[in-house]
Amino acid sequence: PQARADSFSLEEAVASDSSEMYPNSDAASPSIAPKMSYPETYGGWQSVNHRVVLWIFIQQHFYLGSFIIGAPMIAWLIELFAFFYIRKNPEEHLTLDQIACHVMRIAIPFYTFTIISGMLLLAGFWVLYPAFSQYIAGLFRPVLILYAVAFLLESLLFYGYAYKWRFGTPNREKMIHLGMGFLLCLNGIVIICLANALMSFMMSPKGIDSNGRFLGSLWAIVHTPFWNPLNVHRVMASIMFSGAVIAAYAAFRMLRSQPADRAHFDRMGQVAITLAIVNLCLLPMAGYWFAKEIFIFR
Repeated sequence: PQARADSFSLEEAVASDSSEMYPNSDAASPSIAPKMSYPETYGGWQSVNHRVVLWIFIQQHFYLGSFIIGAPMIAWLIELFAFFYIRKNPEEHLTLDQIACHVMRIAIPFYTFTIISGMLLLAGFWVLYPAFSQYIAGLFRPVLILYAVAFLLESLLFYGYAYKWRFGTPNREKMIHLGMGFLLCLNGIVIICLANALMSFMMSPKGIDSNGRFLGSLWAIVHTPFWNPLNVHRVMASIMFSGAVIAAYAAFRMLRSQPADRAHFDRMGQVAITLAIVNLCLLPMAGYWFAKEIFIFR
């Protein structure tokens, strides 16, 4: 009884909030959110729950996605630091520039794995929960189209930034390469924000009535209470996670490489773990902000 009361109170809260923002709901979408109750409509194979299967797909995609978003950010930051060392210390500039290039080369193989994991995740949603997936896809159609465009742009920028690396003194080609890296990082943040729009809507729905009908404002269903803190938290977490992975890779390579190459991997590990620790120190602030919004919402 308490669970039913909580669900009704949530529906009433969503309906009340939506009716205040959109009193004129004649243009609302006829699509109604599917009614699901645990465990009857969640499905499974014997002792394996569909939610567990989907969680595994989601988690692997998060790991890989965070790395291919975070690694270019780390590479661009290191390249930017190297840029400021050109006049002051050319040797340090070359060292940092080589590290930044190496970081991108590490990330290249994982891009394909990320695409595969994303396709598995998408298939998992549509096969295991077709009604729910159809509802969300219909609700966020413009967001998903924009996500596809952003992902295509990400692929072009990712490989262009990785394979068109320019070493040496600052010139027109180096500036273009830095600009390409900045656009890659910016586009990665856009991808994170678009993906978070769906996830934050599932946790803090807005812009719909109590039956899940769309009330006409795309911005309302995107800009939910959890969207901003989730965006900040995931960007910081991606950099922290990627920095830790790169540092672990560098430590492993340093132990197994020839003495002439150990300095390179030692420096790479030091720079990567420094960036990871800086974001790790800032991450709780985003986490507390996220927790505060959860408390306020519910």
